[in-house]
Amino acid sequence: MRIELASAVTRSWVRLYTRRLDADIRASRIAEIESDLWEHRRETEEAGVEPSDAGLQVLARCLAGMPADLTWRSGAAAGARASRRGEPMNDVIRRSWWLVPAVLVGVFDVMLFLGQVTDFFGLIEFEPRVGTRLAASAAWLLAAVCIAVGIALRNRRPQRAGSLVIVGSLPAVLSAWMVVPPLLGIAAIVGAIYQMTTAPSPTQAPA
Repeated sequence: MRIELASAVTRSWVRLYTRRLDADIRASRIAEIESDLWEHRRETEEAGVEPSDAGLQVLARCLAGMPADLTWRSGAAAGARASRRGEPMNDVIRRSWWLVPAVLVGVFDVMLFLGQVTDFFGLIEFEPRVGTRLAASAAWLLAAVCIAVGIALRNRRPQRAGSLVIVGSLPAVLSAWMVVPPLLGIAAIVGAIYQMTTAPSPTQAPA
């Protein structure tokens, strides 16, 4: 993939997840990503990396960073709302601590998806294993999407958001051959349950 196309995809993604944020916050985030893209292009050109390889690196970074981007957006929006209504930042942190393990689990899911895809393309000639790799890739991608959507919906539909985060964290919890991902998955699930049990019901007026 050409680096120009990968950069365009990244820019489109940034503009999408920063929509409806305060103008100064949105402009700052877009400028930050533009700086990262410029720096990455300069470094790869100096290192003699092929443009197609550099483009794949940019795309992989964009995909792997999507859960973190959505968490950043949620935090930026929550911070702006708290500032407008005078909510203490400690309360925001208390309600949002579980986003950290959830994001890390989402990144873990994306990285395993990318790893499975890489193995899949390298195993095309071995027919018996292609189906297994393809199914594993789809499972990790679905888990990452569940977490990303759950994070994005946590303020508007906390019950549905919590359910999605729980579903997306289960593969990490079941990754018994590792230590850290299952612990992060358990933390994300506990946080999602906390979100579901403390969020006001749809018929309950906000305080």
